[in-house]
Amino acid sequence: MLDQMTELVDVHTGYWFLFVSASRWLGTIIDYLMALFQIMVLIVGVLFSLYNFGLSPSDVGFMLSYTFSMLGMTQYMVRQSCEVDNLVSLLCLLLHIIPTNNL
Repeated sequence: MLDQMTELVDVHTGYWFLFVSASRWLGTIIDYLMALFQIMVLIVGVLFSLYNFGLSPSDVGFMLSYTFSMLGMTQYMVRQSCEVDNLVSLLCLLLHIIPTNNL
């Protein structure tokens, strides 16, 4: 009985480590994508401001601050939605595996 419990705990720990690693990987990729998008917005804003396409420096500053805040919220929402989805899937799997007639 103890050997079976130890094996199940090892399997669960492996899956949990995989979940944490995948979450960190997703966070890192999202960080890189958001940084790339912010750099593109910065370059386009500065170029539009320099070549008189109708953007003043205050408009470029507003555009950058709005982009920073929106991308921060988007990144947080993506991470949280992925975490909720993974944890709900884990709960459904556990409810499927564990017999409920003994509860």
